[in-house]
Amino acid sequence: MFNDISKDDWGLVAYNIDLDELNSGTYTSEEVLAMVLKHAKDLSETQANAEISDVVLTVPWYWDMNWKQMLIDSAELAGLRVVSLIPENVGAAVAYGVDRVDETDHYVLFINLGASDLELTFIRYFATEKGGKKVENIEVLLEDGE
Repeated sequence: MFNDISKDDWGLVAYNIDLDELNSGTYTSEEVLAMVLKHAKDLSETQANAEISDVVLTVPWYWDMNWKQMLIDSAELAGLRVVSLIPENVGAAVAYGVDRVDETDHYVLFINLGASDLELTFIRYFATEKGGKKVENIEVLLEDGE
């Protein structure tokens, strides 16, 4: 599948990939990631029976702006517009709190035991009134990783 790794005209890493007789070539990291994102987009569109153009992506806490930009570029190549990049634990916090509306503030510690890092995020959930309706809010109090 991966024959060798080289550098393209701009000094970026390029992978020589032979998937089959019709799909082979030299691809940058952005292009390889774009293929993965495009496949996920296609699967999601089939499942939802709708076109998907916007995406929110989670990233490790330690990613710098270069890595984040590479992800945004890859998403654009896949036909996706990145609405937001959020830390992985904040994504977990949103998923946990999406259907909750509690009467009192509560606090949750999210621990991400990743393959190569440990990330801790301390979240406060609290409700406010908006238009006569209670709305759950999320506040990130602490985010730290090793």
